[in-house]
Amino acid sequence: MLFRVVVYAPIVGIGGFIRVLNRSNTSMAWIIGLAILCIIGIMLLLFIIAMPKFKKLQELVDKLNLEGIDKVFILHDLYSIDLKEQIKKKVEEKINGKN
Repeated sequence: MLFRVVVYAPIVGIGGFIRVLNRSNTSMAWIIGLAILCIIGIMLLLFIIAMPKFKKLQELVDKLNLEGIDKVFILHDLYSIDLKEQIKKKVEEKINGKN
Protein backbone atom coordinates (compact mmCIF):
# COMPACT_ATOMS: atom_id res chain seq x y z
CA MET A 1 0.00 0.00 0.00
CA LEU A 2 2.79 2.41 0.88
CA PHE A 3 4.55 1.60 -2.40
CA ARG A 4 1.42 2.52 -4.33
CA VAL A 5 1.02 5.87 -2.61
CA VAL A 6 4.64 6.97 -2.50
CA VAL A 7 6.03 5.68 -5.79
CA TYR A 8 3.26 4.65 -8.15
CA ALA A 9 0.86 7.60 -7.70
CA PRO A 10 3.33 10.38 -8.65
CA ILE A 11 4.44 8.41 -11.71
CA VAL A 12 0.83 8.03 -12.82
CA GLY A 13 0.25 11.75 -12.19
CA ILE A 14 3.22 12.79 -14.30
CA GLY A 15 2.22 10.33 -17.03
CA GLY A 16 -1.31 11.70 -17.04
CA PHE A 17 -0.03 15.25 -17.27
CA ILE A 18 2.20 14.38 -20.25
CA ARG A 19 -0.72 12.60 -21.92
CA VAL A 20 -2.97 15.64 -21.47
CA LEU A 21 -0.27 17.88 -22.95
CA ASN A 22 -0.08 15.70 -26.06
CA ARG A 23 -3.79 15.15 -26.68
CA SER A 24 -5.74 18.24 -25.68
CA ASN A 25 -5.63 21.99 -25.49
CA THR A 26 -3.40 23.78 -23.04
CA SER A 27 -6.22 25.20 -20.88
CA MET A 28 -6.82 21.77 -19.36
CA ALA A 29 -3.10 21.01 -19.09
CA TRP A 30 -2.26 23.95 -16.83
CA ILE A 31 -5.14 23.10 -14.49
CA ILE A 32 -3.92 19.53 -14.13
CA GLY A 33 -0.32 20.73 -13.75
CA LEU A 34 -1.37 23.15 -11.03
CA ALA A 35 -3.28 20.39 -9.24
CA ILE A 36 -0.22 18.10 -9.37
CA LEU A 37 2.01 20.88 -8.02
CA CYS A 38 -0.47 21.58 -5.21
CA ILE A 39 -0.56 17.90 -4.26
CA ILE A 40 3.25 17.70 -4.26
CA GLY A 41 3.43 20.88 -2.16
CA ILE A 42 0.95 19.54 0.38
CA MET A 43 2.85 16.24 0.60
CA LEU A 44 6.16 18.07 1.16
CA LEU A 45 4.58 20.29 3.81
CA LEU A 46 3.15 17.27 5.62
CA PHE A 47 6.51 15.49 5.51
CA ILE A 48 8.28 18.58 6.86
CA ILE A 49 5.78 18.89 9.71
CA ALA A 50 5.26 15.21 10.48
CA MET A 51 8.79 13.77 10.28
CA PRO A 52 10.25 15.53 13.36
CA LYS A 53 7.18 14.56 15.39
CA PHE A 54 7.39 10.98 14.15
CA LYS A 55 11.07 10.77 15.07
CA LYS A 56 10.34 12.08 18.58
CA LEU A 57 7.47 9.62 18.96
CA GLN A 58 9.72 6.78 17.77
CA GLU A 59 12.34 7.69 20.40
CA LEU A 60 9.68 7.65 23.13
CA VAL A 61 8.36 4.28 21.98
CA ASP A 62 11.90 2.88 21.91
CA LYS A 63 12.49 4.03 25.49
CA LEU A 64 9.19 2.49 26.56
CA ASN A 65 10.11 -0.80 24.88
CA LEU A 66 13.48 -0.87 26.63
CA GLU A 67 11.83 -0.34 30.00
CA GLY A 68 9.30 -3.07 29.25
CA ILE A 69 12.04 -5.50 28.22
CA ASP A 70 14.00 -4.68 31.40
CA LYS A 71 10.94 -5.42 33.53
CA VAL A 72 10.35 -8.72 31.76
CA PHE A 73 13.95 -9.80 32.35
CA ILE A 74 13.81 -8.68 35.99
CA LEU A 75 10.66 -10.75 36.51
CA HIS A 76 12.32 -13.71 34.80
CA ASP A 77 15.37 -13.37 37.05
CA LEU A 78 13.22 -13.13 40.17
CA TYR A 79 11.26 -16.19 39.09
CA SER A 80 14.47 -18.17 38.50
CA ILE A 81 15.86 -17.06 41.91
CA ASP A 82 12.64 -18.22 43.55
CA LEU A 83 12.91 -21.57 41.77
CA LYS A 84 16.52 -21.94 42.94
CA GLU A 85 15.42 -21.38 46.54
CA GLN A 86 12.70 -24.02 46.20
CA ILE A 87 15.15 -26.50 44.68
CA LYS A 88 17.66 -25.83 47.46
CA LYS A 89 14.98 -26.54 50.07
CA LYS A 90 14.01 -29.83 48.37
CA VAL A 91 17.65 -30.92 48.13
CA GLU A 92 18.27 -30.06 51.79
CA GLU A 93 15.16 -32.02 52.79
CA LYS A 94 16.40 -35.04 50.82
CA ILE A 95 19.88 -34.74 52.37
CA ASN A 96 18.51 -34.42 55.91
CA GLY A 97 16.45 -37.55 55.41
CA LYS A 98 12.96 -36.13 55.12
CA ASN A 99 11.21 -37.95 52.27
